[in-house]
Amino acid sequence: MRRGVDPGDFELSEHWHPDTLPGKRGIDLARAALSSKVELMVGDFMKVDLDALGRFDVVLFLGVLYHLKHPLLALQRLAAVTREVAIIETEASEVPRRDHIAFCEFFETNELNGDTSNWWAPNAKALVGMCRTAGFREIKLTVNTKAPNSNSLNFKLRRFAGRLVPHYRLFAHAYR
Repeated sequence: MRRGVDPGDFELSEHWHPDTLPGKRGIDLARAALSSKVELMVGDFMKVDLDALGRFDVVLFLGVLYHLKHPLLALQRLAAVTREVAIIETEASEVPRRDHIAFCEFFETNELNGDTSNWWAPNAKALVGMCRTAGFREIKLTVNTKAPNSNSLNFKLRRFAGRLVPHYRLFAHAYR
């Protein structure tokens, strides 16, 4: 991108380095320090055998949804491995005075933060509807409107359909 060349579609095969994933060193350190019996599994959530993965009381799905080409299928898979609650955090988009309409903003290339692995930004209504369709019975939303240690709004304004629209982080507690 620095050379002015579009990097194209994100190909996992070229960039997938499980031993050096961001945050892995911290997880390994915490596991060792706490003598944790937590098992780490590194894999593509959209391809892993869900029966082999198992079911969990609490599932953290943080910063994942907007990177997946098939978000509804991902939420169905998430529901399948969730026993009680999944905590979902995602990039979100809103069009002022259109919050009664469920929609997902689509990013064809690197329109969101210059990152070609970003695909979607649902609005709150779309995320709730997608979670229900995926098999969650109750969804509670929390919107991150404040930047940490600041009184300023944490909305990023982006141009969408000729208008400036806010982007923000949206959290859902999705209960089975």
